[in-house]
Amino acid sequence: MSSRLQVRAPAGPATAPKATPTAALAAPNNPATVTPMGWMHTARFLTTAAQLHHLPAMNTPEIAFVGRSNAGKSTCINTLTQKKQLAFASKKPGRTQHINLFALGKQGITDAVLADLPGYGYAAVAKMDKLRWQQVMANYLVSRDNLTGIVMMCDPRHGLTELDDILLEVIRPRVEEGLKFLIILTKADKLTRAEQAKALSIARLQAGGGEVKLFSALKKQGVDDVAQLLWDWTHPAGGAAAEVAAAVNQQTATEMELEQLGAGVHTRAARERLEEEMRPMRKRLERELREQLLLRREKEEGLLALLSDQLEAWDEDAFWQLAMCEFAIRYYPEAVERDGGRKMGTAFR
Repeated sequence: MSSRLQVRAPAGPATAPKATPTAALAAPNNPATVTPMGWMHTARFLTTAAQLHHLPAMNTPEIAFVGRSNAGKSTCINTLTQKKQLAFASKKPGRTQHINLFALGKQGITDAVLADLPGYGYAAVAKMDKLRWQQVMANYLVSRDNLTGIVMMCDPRHGLTELDDILLEVIRPRVEEGLKFLIILTKADKLTRAEQAKALSIARLQAGGGEVKLFSALKKQGVDDVAQLLWDWTHPAGGAAAEVAAAVNQQTATEMELEQLGAGVHTRAARERLEEEMRPMRKRLERELREQLLLRREKEEGLLALLSDQLEAWDEDAFWQLAMCEFAIRYYPEAVERDGGRKMGTAFR
């Protein structure tokens, strides 16, 4: 859905006829006007976590904001949400040390989540803290189930750095599987038009199929375009809403059929019937999931043992290598088995 969402309250007589299932589904989301910028303005703090297992499990679409320290990540989030201090923006880089989640959606309904991840590449941070932050962040990017898109901040005056390239390689498997990806060239107001065009062309070549947008918090350049894109990512046409509407229509048709037969408890009967139909599918999915987890665990244990002997030989100053160990096992098992981990130090450059 590429156009801006315009939902208007339906006109009609004071006493409206009985709503159809589809209309009933859409009723809670019928404010006078809904726009992507208005939707972004509903952002509010949800939770913060220093470790991945502290994050709540969620089913709503989640968009992660990543980037080097001092690339303008917090300022970008505050500009998009039109809230000055939603994400902490500091003149001292490296202050964000946790994963901060912000909920989106009106009327107490969360329909999407923004995740502000720690910045990377700031040399003044203690080495152990740097290692911990980067490992948590990279774990999140490859394993967060409800992650829908990733937004990478980049200062166009410096371009994508080596650490940016490493992160691109880490998320590449998920992007190839359909994960949305956007590079935002922040601080675009500091460039001339010719420099902006050049930076845009270079970033598009490096984006690996993702999108690229120029952005300026000062001049509000690209703000509406980015908000629209995030809306489209989290509200795809024919997605989950269509599936829910179809399920509601089917359930209502069943209830009407039972009601015509004179069943006084048609709602309960329809629910029991639906549960009975879903039971075989649920058991099959649970069985397949258990089998996949067992195979994955055996694979990872074998590869971890293979890599353990090589870990001490790696460059201690390259803090990314520790985090990359787990990702290599998950996404590059063939390479690990082939060279026994000897080339893992350069596998992500």
